[in-house]
Parts: sequence; structure tokens; C-alpha cells
Amino acid sequence: MKIIIWIVCAIIVASSSTNCTDRYNHNDVGLDGNSSTGNEDVTNKIKIVKVKDDYSFELIFKPANLMALQELRNKSYSNSEFDSVKAGYEGMNYFTFSIRPDKSNMDLLNQFSSDKAKMDSMINYFAFYIQDDLNLISSQQDTLKCKLFHFERSFGASPFIRFNLAFDKDIELNSSIFNYSDKVLGVGIVDINLKNLASDI
Repeated sequence: MKIIIWIVCAIIVASSSTNCTDRYNHNDVGLDGNSSTGNEDVTNKIKIVKVKDDYSFELIFKPANLMALQELRNKSYSNSEFDSVKAGYEGMNYFTFSIRPDKSNMDLLNQFSSDKAKMDSMINYFAFYIQDDLNLISSQQDTLKCKLFHFERSFGASPFIRFNLAFDKDIELNSSIFNYSDKVLGVGIVDINLKNLASDI
């Protein structure tokens, strides 16, 4: 059963990875073209999508099983080797956080290409400073700052920009929210509720 769950997780994450034919279908996650109220948290166990204003925010939880599978892909490995790699990821909670225009397939950054100064400022923010604006907040208002961070640009191959994140395991995910305090897109606070996340995979 766990092997099946791992494969499903891998397929879900692979379907959202950056590639030259990456296209986001709102119907796949239960959003119609008019959903821009900011009230939607659309969940399929490890992926949550929230639409606010003109942007779509996607959060994918990557449990230790999935992190190990990704590291060992295209390799032959024993159960003990898998368990060893998995153990290296069990001390933190890993996520991929993605942002894209809600109703366009244009690269998020390229839509600002007519204003080079603004585009450069946004790239600088996403590469070096957004980490300070990403938090997990528990129901008791305990806050975890993002501890590990990596920014991925698609350079026009996909409308998404992506961030690989890791947080300490000091709070219960299912009673927490993922909080992004936006500084550049004009959307303000983006809170993603994790209550339906399958955090025990």
C-alpha cells in the first residue's frame, strides 16, 4: 500500500514540474476560469491551490518517502538503501511553492519585461528575500521561518516560478497555515490552510 501511495505522490508532483509543455488546467484542480476571490483552497492530499486576485499559488507537500524517491530515481536500490536515504529527510517538512498568473500562460516574470527595473527588482526579491516572507503558523500562533530555500526560474518554459522549501518539524502541519507575506505582486497576505494535507504519508 505504501508503495502505491509513493507512486501516486510522485505522479502528482511530476505533473506540476517545469517543462517546455507545462500547462496549468484549472479544471484539473477544481477551479473554473472565474475563480479569483481568494477563498479557494483546493486540495488533493499533497497539493493545495489557492487563487487570489490575478495569481494562482500552489503548495505541494513532499514527504520523506517522496524526497527519497526523487533522489533515487533512475537508480537501482535496495530497501535498506531507500530507508537510509528516507531517514535523511525525516527531520524536516519539505514543500514546493509555485506562483503563476491565474488566467495566462505567460511566464510570471516575463509579464513585467517592459519595465526592466521592476523585473530586475522582482527577480532579486524572489532569489534572495522572499524566504523571509514564508512561514508556517500553528493554531497556537507559533511561527516557523523557512529554513532551506531554492528559487527556480522557468525562463519562459512555464508560467510558474517555483521555490523549494524546508521547515523544521516543530508544529503539527494539519493545524497550521502556510503564510506568504507578498511584497511585489500586490496581493498582500496569502494564507494556505493545511488542515486537509495528507501529512502522514
